Amino acid sequence: FSELMSTYFFILGKHRNLSLAELTARYPQGKLQSLGSDYAIMDFEEDVIVNQKALNSLGGIVKIARFIARTSNRGLNDKLSEVIEDRFAGSKVEYALSIYGASQKELKPTLMTLKNL
Repeated sequence: FSELMSTYFFILGKHRNLSLAELTARYPQGKLQSLGSDYAIMDFEEDVIVNQKALNSLGGIVKIARFIARTSNRGLNDKLSEVIEDRFAGSKVEYALSIYGASQKELKPTLMTLKNL
């Protein structure tokens, strides 16, 4: 993904085509980068507001996430620690983590690292 663009990941609902139609109607300025059986990834050249209010207005979208970094599974611990420490240093923060394509066994060290931050 480009550093000049905002890239968002959308988990589509049960009716994939309807979810996609709703998404492209709501964000016509978005460029569809990737489409899977249950997700869509869109790039936006300008800053767009994609938040909980936007999610609530998109009945066919289950989850929205903004890409903030990319890494390999091997570098996941270091990258997550770096991102959380850079963005939230010195403050208590509540966050959620969704990782797709990794097993529980692969995630256990990562989750233990995050617990200690």
